[in-house]
Amino acid sequence: MGSIGGPELIIGLIIVALLFGSRLPKLARNLGQATNEFK
Repeated sequence: MGSIGGPELIIGLIIVALLFGSRLPKLARNLGQATNEFK
């Protein structure tokens, strides 16, 4: 997985944005909470 560069990352983010769209803020909040719990 170390071969992922800038373009692939951008394409991946676009795909995620299209898939999740309106759920993204809620998803980001959950991810933030999970990250805080791990620290």
